Amino acid sequence: MIEVASIRYGCSWAPDGHVKHWPMRIEFGAVGPEVTVEVMLEGRGHAVLLIDQLVALVRELTVTDTPIELVQPAPAGLAVKLHNAGFYVALC
Repeated sequence: MIEVASIRYGCSWAPDGHVKHWPMRIEFGAVGPEVTVEVMLEGRGHAVLLIDQLVALVRELTVTDTPIELVQPAPAGLAVKLHNAGFYVALC
């Protein structure tokens, strides 16, 4: 089981001040009370998911050309599963 603290979009800036890309950032840990996924997405607690549930949730929330940033410490195997699902994955 994975404790997911937040799933949100971030913004990366190019040196010239323009937006370079708009990645989805996933942070892990038990932040606040354990809540449903819907409430976690609102930023009011953390949700506990299996890796396959988290991959399915990411598929529902975004398209495969969206970069995914996993804020360390990321669960073992998650980056591989997201990559195999067609996402560009970075560890931050």
